Amino acid sequence: MPHLRSHLVRRGVFALALVAVAAVSGIWALDADETQAGNGSMTAMSLDTNITGNTDTSLGANDVAVALNPCDDFTWDVTALDIPATNPMIALGFTLNYDATNIEILTASTDFLLSSDPGSSLLQIPPDFITDAMNVSALDVANGAEESGSGVLARITGTVPPTAAEGDYPVTLTDAAHIDDNNDPHAPASLVGATVSLAGSCNGDVDCSLSINSVDSLKVLRHNAGLSVSQTEPCANIGTDIGPRNQGDVDCDAVVNSVDSLKILRAATALPVSQNPGCPPIEP
Repeated sequence: MPHLRSHLVRRGVFALALVAVAAVSGIWALDADETQAGNGSMTAMSLDTNITGNTDTSLGANDVAVALNPCDDFTWDVTALDIPATNPMIALGFTLNYDATNIEILTASTDFLLSSDPGSSLLQIPPDFITDAMNVSALDVANGAEESGSGVLARITGTVPPTAAEGDYPVTLTDAAHIDDNNDPHAPASLVGATVSLAGSCNGDVDCSLSINSVDSLKVLRHNAGLSVSQTEPCANIGTDIGPRNQGDVDCDAVVNSVDSLKILRAATALPVSQNPGCPPIEP
């Protein structure tokens, strides 16, 4: 069917050109006027810090705030809400902006809504990391496999460095658009970012010395026995709230006790440590 092949070539050439520019510059080579939100726009492109309920074609509640500690790993979604069927998506692009000193982004996969049609053929362009930002772009090169509706655009993984400083850090989306089957770009009607609150230290580093060792184990044991514990100020005292858990509660069971001390000691001596589901590892 030559006419379909011709359409695919034209679609691939134009859309891929736009996506390729996005991967290099993060701005889609488009003026603001060319990507104004309008009738062809999705209702919102959002950063969701809780992926529960999110799939290729459906979304759970959107969380715009998350509390993390140094050494915590995380998984976030960039989502689309209501891409109109009149202007379905064949390509996407956005820039994720963040404080790279305190938040490290590792990977980004676009194999979700953009490839949800059974006939899709996804071309993922490797994320382009620049200072305090990551450009993400992708293209569905298959003919007749346009996507609309709501779902995950990209799933992002990252970690908090051990030296991350306490504070609130915004993570924002800019230079965002989807391209429709006529190769027309559409900026989202709304861009929704998130705030990351950092506190505490790596799981098991109870005195914020940037190492996990037998001293940490001893300090948890002294705290459990009601004895005084010296800290590297302004390190949070053992037993105090540091966001996702209390300082020294290394297995996330809401109690700081001798079991936590033993687990720190086992980790420090390279022995296996069992953790409750969702609790970060103890990594000396």
